[in-house]
Amino acid sequence: MDDHHADYGDDVPAWLAGMKQIEHLALAGADTWLTIVETLSDTAVPLPRTVFNGPNDIRYVPTPDRTGLTLAPGREADPAF
Repeated sequence: MDDHHADYGDDVPAWLAGMKQIEHLALAGADTWLTIVETLSDTAVPLPRTVFNGPNDIRYVPTPDRTGLTLAPGREADPAF
């Protein structure tokens, strides 16, 4: 979306119309997943772990010492790699 912000700006109806034009490109029945990378920021609002928590979704979380990221407990390797 950031790549096309100049095309749509804050015009949500135009953005939605653009998405409608390309939605046919998604394969029916294709597996989908999101890779979530939690922030290490102390000021950002965290995305609750119940959001985007589908069976194929992957979540990276801060390491205990907050110096890096690791897969969230119970998750498999990222299918994108």
